[in-house]
Order: sequence, then structure tokens, then C-alpha cells
Amino acid sequence: DAECDSTQSANDIPSFRGLTFSPDGDLVATGYCLDNIYIFAESALTNAWTTNTPISTLPTPFAQNPAGALDAPYFNGPFGVQFWDADVPPVSVNACLPPDETAFNTVYVDASNSGAEDGSVGSPWNTIQEGINGASPGDIIKIASGSYTENVNISKSDLHLKGTTAAAQAVLTAAGAVSGVTIPATTDIVTIQNLRFTGADNNDVGFVGGIIIYGSSDGRGIEICNNVFNGNEAGVAAQKTSPFVVNNTFVSNAVAGVSTATSSSAVIRNNVFEANAKGIYTASNVVATNVTIDHNLFYNNTTDIFSAATCAAGCVTGSDPLLVNTASNNYHLSLGSPAIDVGSENGAPPIDYDLTARPIDGDGDSTATTDMGADEAPAVAASLVPSLGQWGLAALALILAGSVVLRMRRTVASGLN
Repeated sequence: DAECDSTQSANDIPSFRGLTFSPDGDLVATGYCLDNIYIFAESALTNAWTTNTPISTLPTPFAQNPAGALDAPYFNGPFGVQFWDADVPPVSVNACLPPDETAFNTVYVDASNSGAEDGSVGSPWNTIQEGINGASPGDIIKIASGSYTENVNISKSDLHLKGTTAAAQAVLTAAGAVSGVTIPATTDIVTIQNLRFTGADNNDVGFVGGIIIYGSSDGRGIEICNNVFNGNEAGVAAQKTSPFVVNNTFVSNAVAGVSTATSSSAVIRNNVFEANAKGIYTASNVVATNVTIDHNLFYNNTTDIFSAATCAAGCVTGSDPLLVNTASNNYHLSLGSPAIDVGSENGAPPIDYDLTARPIDGDGDSTATTDMGADEAPAVAASLVPSLGQWGLAALALILAGSVVLRMRRTVASGLN
């Protein structure tokens, strides 16, 4: 049984993951707010019974029951359950949702602190590893802007790491050029959001990345959203596990933006891959159909997708994402970027790299759609967007995130100075 408080809103009620039902099992939830219960499959079910509702139809709920009791007779495997007090279901159980900060303890980290440390807002830890060591399952670890040179090991389950400073994200540089963050096989349910990872580029170490994930089973609840990975061997390297990699930006990584190996499966969605050796690398021992790849932008990579895996839908290839200035680590989208308003809403986070709410109408068509990559471009009024196509629009203006500075260029087509 599970209970929920009548004062909670739909977005505040947490997910319950990794449950297993027997063929005749029931889930019964009690409480005041259970108008609907929804079940979503988190990944391909390895021991699934036949069902009339194919997994490919997700995020349509696998099943629901407004009476508060749900019968799940058809399958056994990893799936997620959400208790929802609204008539409209969530988009996906894997939604990179920021945890409810009123319901969990918060641990603070700030590299600039040279005084007392206890993880409180007034005396934060000054390394990310200290924050993790001082946290308990379910805690939120808020990481202030600054430079962190360390190798972080997340040895506890159910932790939520997030950068907290808009337009000045925390930067984790891998110490000794090995992996920045390691998530071992014993750790489940981790979210990592709004950070930049660099420097994990030691070619003498066989398997390194900005974030490296080991595992022994699917459906472990590892979510990596709204981050930037540049100058690593691999941005995210996953082995025997199923990370949810959504709305990140991968630039100039020596082996791959995302690398999966040894029967790994993953969801790779709404990302920008630019100037990597490989955008996405799936090893030969990975079943191509286990990896979900959709709505990603690939540009100037030596190889976009290496292996038998392919993009299922919505990918953009060969078009410059118009990142403002990667040389100065400015990974915002310029006006006219082909990454604007073409992402998928399925599992997209509700905020971006700068903690700005998603989605925003960034192309002036009066419809707000999630962008690809870590950044969500600013709003553009429809009346200000002439029909110039991508390059005319890019020539018209370059919007620098946060400052909204327009650089106008005279063109015959637009008649603007």
C-alpha cells in the first residue's frame, strides 16, 4: 500500500520505481488524492507476458484505474508507478523532474567555502564528494557555481545532484583525467542535472567518461539531464545499465558523446552532439533495439551513430546547431538554431541548463516546443520572425542567453540594419 497527502499537488507526488508484479498481482493504493493511477514501462521488459497494449505506444499509460486499485496481470519486469491526483497523466515516468525540495533534505556544496563545513546552507561542503558522503538516500545535493576538480563516486542510492546557479554552472573537471563521476552497480535512482563535465580524457584508462555508469540490470533509474560534456574521452559511458540521457549538449569528446557497452540499453533523446569522434557509440555486444535514440541533433562528428543502432525519429543531421561560442564554453543556442522547438516532450525536463522553464516558443510559431540540447532558447515573437529560412534568421540576430543582445546585420532580403 502507498498513501498520499490530500495537500499534495500532482507534480509533488513521487514515483515508485523498479517494482515487480506476479501474473496475478495487484497494486492497491490508498489515500485522499488518488483520482488515477498510471503504470509506465521504463524499459523493454525482458520477461513480459503478452499484452494488447504494446510498449511502443508509451507514454500512453500501460494501464490505469480511477478507482484506486490497479490490476497488472500481463507482465513482470521493471516499470514505474505514479500516483496522480489530476485527470491528465504525466508525459512519462522518466521525466527528469527536479525532486520536490519541500519533501526532501537538502545538502549544500560550494567550492568557495573556506570556513566550517556541515552541509548546511551557511556552511556548505566545498567538494561534491563530501556532499555525497554527508547525504542520505532521498537527499538533494545543491552544487553552487565554481570549479570542482575531483573524482566523484556516488556509492549511495536515491541521490539528486543539481547545479543551482543560472548562467554560471558548476564545472566538474576530472582529477587525474579519469572519470568525473562514477556510479557503481550497487547504486540506483540517481539524477544529475545542470552541471558541466570536462577533462575525463585519460587514454591509458580503458573505460572513462564525464559520467561512467556500471550496472547489472535494467531500470536502475539513472537520469542525466541538462548537462554539458566537453573535452572528455566519453561524455557519458554506460555499461550493463539503462541510463536516461535527455537534453544534454556534447561537444568535442574524443571517443563519443554517449558510449554504451556490454548489453547496455539507454534512452538518448533531445541531445546535441557536435564535433565528437562519435556522437553515439554502441558496442558490438549491445543489441541495437535495446537503445532508444530519437530527437537528437548531430553536427560535425566523425561518425554520428556508430553501430547497428539508428535514430528512431526526429533526428537532425548535418545542420550547425549554432551554439554561441564553444571556445569560450558558451553552449547556448543562437536565434535560428535548427535545435530550437524540434525536441520531444516525452521525458523532457521542465527546466533547462540555466534553470529557465521549458518549453518556450523559440521560433515564433506561437507553439512552445522543447529544444534539443541543454539550453532552451528565449522566446521570439511571431511578428519579429521574417520568413528568411535558417540562415537568414541567423544573420538577422544572435541572441546571447541572459543578456538578450541583438547583433543586427544589413541584408537585402530583410531590409533591416
